[in-house]
Amino acid sequence: MVLGAGREPTTSAVVGDIIEAACKIGNHSPALMPRNGPELKVKPIGELRSRYYVRLEVADHPGVLAQIAQLLGDGQISIAAVLQRDTHPETDSAEIVITTHPAREDSMQMALRRMENLSQVKKVSNTLRIEE
Repeated sequence: MVLGAGREPTTSAVVGDIIEAACKIGNHSPALMPRNGPELKVKPIGELRSRYYVRLEVADHPGVLAQIAQLLGDGQISIAAVLQRDTHPETDSAEIVITTHPAREDSMQMALRRMENLSQVKKVSNTLRIEE
């Protein structure tokens, strides 16, 4: 059995690293990690292309999925898969999960805002980027 350094030595090392980093930031010292290679430009977030996972709570009525698909299509967002997970007769609602092919972040955000404005969409429960 191998024992670690223990709580106090480990805490001391972590606190020491934090203090050193804070001092370098406060003194405008060079970065802690050396730069290797050319500077990289950061893309605006709206230009990011990613697949997405979207979970919605919607009214359990015919045509709702068609309206959602139309909004995605209007934003040049292609659907990879759709799954209607559960229906809730007591609330007349259903849960829909959609995954997309790679799409622009700004297009996805616009489509989500439009979905939230549909009377048949009760809630956009979750949206995640799918990192591959």
